[in-house]
Amino acid sequence: MIVASFFRRKHISLISFTLTLSFWCTSSYIPASYARVKSITKLNSGQIDKSVHLNTITKTEEAKRTNSENTTNKYELKRNTRRINEDEKLFEYQTKAEEIVNGFKTNEFKPALFSTNPHFQTIAGVYVRSKPEYAYWNAKFWLNSITNSKSNKSLQDDDVYWDRRQRIDTPDGDFFDVDWKYSSGVVKGKIVIQHGLEANSNSSLCIELAESHVSKGFDVACVNFRGCSGEPNLKAGAYHLGFTDDIKQFLTTISLGTNTPIYLVGFSLGSNVLLKLLGELGTAAEEKFNIKGAALNCAPFDTEIHYLELLKPGINKYVYTPNFLKTMKQKAKAQYDMLGGSVQYDMEKVMASKDIAEFETNYIAPIYGFDDNIDYYRKTSCGYFLNQVAVPTFIINSRDDPFFGDVSPPPLKPNPIQFLYTEHGGHCGYVFHSVTDNECEQLPKTSWMPNELSRFISYLHELD
Repeated sequence: MIVASFFRRKHISLISFTLTLSFWCTSSYIPASYARVKSITKLNSGQIDKSVHLNTITKTEEAKRTNSENTTNKYELKRNTRRINEDEKLFEYQTKAEEIVNGFKTNEFKPALFSTNPHFQTIAGVYVRSKPEYAYWNAKFWLNSITNSKSNKSLQDDDVYWDRRQRIDTPDGDFFDVDWKYSSGVVKGKIVIQHGLEANSNSSLCIELAESHVSKGFDVACVNFRGCSGEPNLKAGAYHLGFTDDIKQFLTTISLGTNTPIYLVGFSLGSNVLLKLLGELGTAAEEKFNIKGAALNCAPFDTEIHYLELLKPGINKYVYTPNFLKTMKQKAKAQYDMLGGSVQYDMEKVMASKDIAEFETNYIAPIYGFDDNIDYYRKTSCGYFLNQVAVPTFIINSRDDPFFGDVSPPPLKPNPIQFLYTEHGGHCGYVFHSVTDNECEQLPKTSWMPNELSRFISYLHELD
């Protein structure tokens, strides 16, 4: 790779570095939409306002009065009473989580002046984030680092970062792979990472996310989406924005018979999957799986808006989109050949797809039962599920994200999520963070964003 080898050179000028960055494989993409559902709110008296459930309560009282006469009403009563109780419990969980996330002090991302362009951040984040002299910016530190070969060593320079690969067979006859990295000493908890579109556990961001937590005493498991671990999966399809089956299966496996706390970490498409999962689980996230919190980057909130960003002329349409489509079409073709053409999609339409939206209409939709890409977005976008999240959650999003744009979800009350919106950072970038001479003496092991996410997880663990 020309670009990769270029970055290994010790003597590289900033001008040459900026001009020669090219994009081959970013770590993810994809978005989400939202519809605000009324939730229980808190009155000034501190009591729970059940007015939004007036119809339900009325039905419950009627069922009580006629219980001896109508067996059907007896079951309706149980059903509605359980729903009210669950909503009250969710309210209590969210109120507690809101207090926790509000106590976390965030830091500001301060990119060097030459690195504020969103495409620069996006591309540089793929290739140079694991190098300290590019993850953090200080002129003296940079000059010293590029002349010191020892300091230039990155986490990805090792042939194999992960300690163990675990293969998990799925109920539908497929499989997915999980890569583990173990901490030394007493284990504080388990971190479960979900990567982005067409990425995998060996992407620079996955490795940095793992290292930022391993160095703080956590074991880390990176769940590779089906077909992303270097070996093709066995069924048509693989994963999508809202595919939570595999992560639920894995969480069930690692949470059985143990009270070890579990924390979820992800980026881009992985963030969407994890937020949707947390919304689906509600209070069961902690009660059933012992999930204590989540830390996420580049979470998409409205796919119906986000997907339009990749259609815009320029680098979005002519660089990012073709790059994603290339690998996605290759996998679709490989599946078609492997299964002898016995698939739910029209191969000609898939290969003729000109953008991500068309590909999702022609490939994702028929496999998973969606009408088209819009129906797919509306049924899987994490924004629809945010008001059901019950555990403390931290999300870092950049307002200049070239894939998602500047989109915020509606207010949540109570709000178990702390949102940090940075002015710069691109899509999963956050490199060239400016530091002082004194700060250079004690730089984190990883770049700014992975370190911030792991700070939040450590903060949660200390409170537990």
